[in-house]
Amino acid sequence: MSVRASETRTLVIGLDGACFRLLRPWLEAGDLPCLSRLYQQRIRGDLESVIPPLSPEAWSTFMTGTHPGQHGVMNFVSFHPGTYELRFNNGGQVRHETLWRLLSEAGKSVGVMGVPMTYPPEAVNGYMIAGLETPDRRAVFTHPAELQGELRAAVGEYDLHGDFVDVEDPAVYLDRLLAMVDNQAQAACYLLTHRPTDLSVVVLGMTDRAQHCFWRFHDENMPVGEASVSPRVADALWHTYRRVDAAVEAMIEAVPPPRNVMIVSDHGFAPCHTRVRISHWLEERGYLVSRSQKDMSFSLLRGAWAQAAKHAPRWLKDWLKSSLPGLRSQLTSFLLLSRVDWSQTKAFAICTQHGYLFLNRKERFPQGIVDEAEAEGLTRRLREELMELTDPGTGEPLVAEVHETRRLYPGPLADELPDLIVEWREGYIARSQPTERNDGRLIEPLGTSLEDWSGAHDRHGILLAQGASFRSSLAMEGARLIDISPTLLHLLGEAVPDTMSGRVLTDLFDEDWLRGNPIRYAKGHPEVAPAAPEQTLSREEEEALSERLRDLGYID
Repeated sequence: MSVRASETRTLVIGLDGACFRLLRPWLEAGDLPCLSRLYQQRIRGDLESVIPPLSPEAWSTFMTGTHPGQHGVMNFVSFHPGTYELRFNNGGQVRHETLWRLLSEAGKSVGVMGVPMTYPPEAVNGYMIAGLETPDRRAVFTHPAELQGELRAAVGEYDLHGDFVDVEDPAVYLDRLLAMVDNQAQAACYLLTHRPTDLSVVVLGMTDRAQHCFWRFHDENMPVGEASVSPRVADALWHTYRRVDAAVEAMIEAVPPPRNVMIVSDHGFAPCHTRVRISHWLEERGYLVSRSQKDMSFSLLRGAWAQAAKHAPRWLKDWLKSSLPGLRSQLTSFLLLSRVDWSQTKAFAICTQHGYLFLNRKERFPQGIVDEAEAEGLTRRLREELMELTDPGTGEPLVAEVHETRRLYPGPLADELPDLIVEWREGYIARSQPTERNDGRLIEPLGTSLEDWSGAHDRHGILLAQGASFRSSLAMEGARLIDISPTLLHLLGEAVPDTMSGRVLTDLFDEDWLRGNPIRYAKGHPEVAPAAPEQTLSREEEEALSERLRDLGYID
């Protein structure tokens, strides 16, 4: 007999960056007991991410069923309107109805934990613990606010981000990753047991961190740097996923049947070995122009800050942050944009692994020089020249594709996004920050320390599922991250807004269940107020977030 949507609880577990490329041998061998059972006996398939596959735009797409031209989020940073001033993106920039808002308005209860782009937390019908972009634990990062104290009493201090500052020892880094998995899994199981909801969504971000740092030890074709590492560090990804697998099993067992379970990732992973110096290329081609004077203060300031950041003891960094709030974020903005001569610059880049290129448009920026009549030809020329870039050492192309954002993501917010998105070929990531000396090199090899990535995002995430409403087993094809939100709405018995660009993944469902629960659609809003009030971070909060994203390797 078919189980009605209202009779089941649904659990979604996000494993940030999980990919079959890494996991498949372990899953097929049964080495990850819980995930292996799902993979071998239930529903499995690739889950296509967004372009580019970066967490802010990916998780915003997951939670809204819309693309960046509709929800307005791309990259960790964006520009304050009408300025060259950068701001950190957070949930206040998500300008489309979220899955949890829609369910809350329909009377369904929701529990959300650790999803990026959920700070400040929404006032949902249930609870929410904000994710990656939460500045620090001094902020109110839960709804209701008293949940922070409840968690502290039940499981100890909730580990929002982990303490990875100044960690240079791979073994110590791994230990802290595993401790973070345990802490967040304990918190999740407590909430699943003591605050049951119709839909629970839990994201574990430690898988992404581990793959950025430890991919080189998994890939025999990559240099590992040290002549020898401990067997435990060499198997860091294995140890991470073994711990995550146990956490997933504990969370599933905390939800009594009948239940539906989905395991998803926002993107996949691939090796990376080389950084592309995109701003140097823009300068060489004359698209980006630096100020004419040879400003030695820039060089000295950048070098001094880099050395201080690397070698200063932790107590000194903490004292500087408290005594000079906002110093580092101000310096970062200065170093990134101060050398640009806006009166002559037509295009510039802000890159966090992927290439986000902006035209210096008159109608967008205060010193813009590119008008609409020139923009189309300039866009076409940039794309053609980027597609011709090759690695000087191998002759192989550097660029897989260059996307015109307005065509890729048409929508009411497309004009607030970068003009071009550069997808690099596997092995390459981008650097945007101009350096003090242009030595003519287009590319540079990545190092082998923890702060130098060996793994980078790609578009091939994962989907695993089992449950009372689903087929018993299926090799899923054609699933996209943008489809998850409409699929979950339907799974929980609610209508799908016609503004969602994703579709209901009907192949997931048991045929009898689907006949008894036909898809319904409703009128949606093409653009809505942010899910939470736009959060203007204090200088101290910007400093904390800036340092964490830098420690993760996402910003220079």
